[in-house]
Amino acid sequence: MSSQDDFRTRVIGIVKDDSGKLDDPKGIGAIKAIASAPTAGGTGYSLNDVLTISGGSTGATAKITAVSAGAVAAVELVTRGAGYTSGSGKATTVAPAGGTGCTLEIVSVMSIEAYDRHITAALERYSKHKPAVTVVDMAGNGTHDYAIPAGWVDEFSSLVSIEYPVGDVPESLLDEDDYKIYQTTSAKKVRLINDVPPVGVSFRVSFTIPRTAITVPAGDVDAVAWLAASLCLEELANAFAQTGDSTIAADVVNYRSKSSEFAARAKRLMQLYKEHMGLKDGDTAPAAAVIRDFEQKKYPGGLDRLTHPRGARERR
Repeated sequence: MSSQDDFRTRVIGIVKDDSGKLDDPKGIGAIKAIASAPTAGGTGYSLNDVLTISGGSTGATAKITAVSAGAVAAVELVTRGAGYTSGSGKATTVAPAGGTGCTLEIVSVMSIEAYDRHITAALERYSKHKPAVTVVDMAGNGTHDYAIPAGWVDEFSSLVSIEYPVGDVPESLLDEDDYKIYQTTSAKKVRLINDVPPVGVSFRVSFTIPRTAITVPAGDVDAVAWLAASLCLEELANAFAQTGDSTIAADVVNYRSKSSEFAARAKRLMQLYKEHMGLKDGDTAPAAAVIRDFEQKKYPGGLDRLTHPRGARERR
């Protein structure tokens, strides 16, 4: 599992936007880099103390990596925060208690909006390839139709399975032709076509939901970061491709070179993502890796199979 800030750090590290095209032109944003040596060391600090850097709308933090007689000798950035400007002498606080007087230098800041926008887009695309699955128990009401379960995301979610009755070992899963999402004049419903759970008896619904930063499996975190970085680099390639030609020929060559460089890196990272996900060019979903059972419960007329009755078949 990862977090939004973890993804930012990974993506920023991959993109390495030295051009500043993805940074905030107003010079206000998340901290991109701090000087390892403090502006003032202060007194009373300990190794590994975490400092909160004052002056931002969301607090950035730095960890003390070296001290000398209680004075801070070196720090490293931990979280980037938001709303900062670059400069030296930035005040800090330490919790719950400890040293005083340490000030730091913010070397550069950046806008996290552009990175977050592409991370969100990457998570949306990844979710289509590998959605999360959530499970909700729903109470029977003696009818066929039930409200969409809590957590359902319209235009994204789809039913994976319905277990009824709940508690059998192995579990009793309804055939796919026994349920569906039904649109009434006012709302979507989960419709059980052949079953009517009585009041007080539950059935279990599994359905897909989008991924978030914290629900990406550890094995896929790098791949999602590659995808987000690829989208960032595509934006950079487009930005340099659309930059007006300079009167200095060398600058024109430089713009075009940077555009090509960013485009090539974007393509390579996209390729790495697709390889990891088992996608080919043009694919919208990974190759199927499950065996489906398309047989009907019964023959027309309501009779079961003679040599292969439903009770002896396992759902695969």
